[in-house]
Amino acid sequence: KDFAERAGTPYLHVMAQTGLGLAAVTGGDYMAAEGFLAEALDVARRSKSALEFEARLLAHLADTHERAGHKARALDVAREAIDVARRRTDRLGECHATIVAVAAHDNEDTALLERARELLRVTSAAILEPIPARSRASSAF
Repeated sequence: KDFAERAGTPYLHVMAQTGLGLAAVTGGDYMAAEGFLAEALDVARRSKSALEFEARLLAHLADTHERAGHKARALDVAREAIDVARRRTDRLGECHATIVAVAAHDNEDTALLERARELLRVTSAAILEPIPARSRASSAF
């Protein structure tokens, strides 16, 4: 992060904040992760830098909210991520966000579940399949 700030490059700042956010999620510090990811998203949008990752940043932020137990917030951010991903044809971002939405929705939206299955098939994003294991949605995949 310090290097990115000294370099004055918004792109590096976005990547550094994203890395810090993902590290915080891995460590279970969801509050810190939410802050890092929100800052990465804010810098990306303000500077119009690294916007090719906008949907994925939103998906990570939604995932973090879901892990923290903030299901309504997770669902809102996941829907935003899905919209951005579709506009940018970022199927991996859409896949991640859709899986988070299914988990936040507790597997009650069958259309969303079917879309998640289709995106997993189309993107071959098998690494994302364990995400729903945190909720009742785990049996859906």
